[in-house]
Amino acid sequence: MKKRLAYWFLLVANRLDKEITIEKCKHVEGYTPKKIGMSLEISKKDVKKYGDGKMSLRQRQQGILKDAKKQIRDEVVKIIDHYHLIEYDVRKDGDGYVVSGELKVNVPWQ
Repeated sequence: MKKRLAYWFLLVANRLDKEITIEKCKHVEGYTPKKIGMSLEISKKDVKKYGDGKMSLRQRQQGILKDAKKQIRDEVVKIIDHYHLIEYDVRKDGDGYVVSGELKVNVPWQ
């Protein structure tokens, strides 16, 4: 059933984008796609300690959440670069070049 659904999704993708072909998409047994991420816990004490005394509580919350999002983004990008998970493709197009990158993450089943 899963293989039939996957084949059907490939046919739908082919109708949406003609460059996608079934030969380009292949199923690898024993692997499943996963997400890469991390989480940070922020307590009320952390919010109160953040920033200077002139900031309101709402400004402190917004600032600490913005910094947490930046830190998570930096760590995820660092992990992706460390394990070389992005595959780049460079091709010549007329006078210039076209550079594309794909992030592929497949993890063995447990």
